[in-house]
Amino acid sequence: MAPADTRHAVRRRFAADVLFAGVVTVVGKLRGIILLPVISKMMGEAKYGVWVQAIGLITLLAPIAGLNLYQSLIRFSSAESAAQARRTYLRVGRVSLLAGLALAAVLYAAAAPLTPIILGEDAGVTVFRLCVLLVPVSVAAKLNFA
Repeated sequence: MAPADTRHAVRRRFAADVLFAGVVTVVGKLRGIILLPVISKMMGEAKYGVWVQAIGLITLLAPIAGLNLYQSLIRFSSAESAAQARRTYLRVGRVSLLAGLALAAVLYAAAAPLTPIILGEDAGVTVFRLCVLLVPVSVAAKLNFA
């Protein structure tokens, strides 16, 4: 393949990657806009408030739970060979997910006493527990986009 053909293929691949990332971002934003009225209608005002507070808490706790190790993946794995980078990614992923699962388990078990303190309402224990289950999911999502 000639160098001009290679550059053209790289440009096409780059354009396709940028387009795909843009579509994923737009769909993610639209999902929130579309689901917002559905969730608030199904839950009612009080439960929706509990949901928003719990999601906010999980958003703050997920980087702590994942030990923020995914931030260093790009920096340190770029200088490694592909096989070594793969091993590093798997190690970081394992440690982050285990830490996320541990925090989720602790918060799930302590949901009953924590919910009145954090959310100011006893009725939100179930919603809080459901949100706590999102901690490992959030950690895994951040690892996949690192």
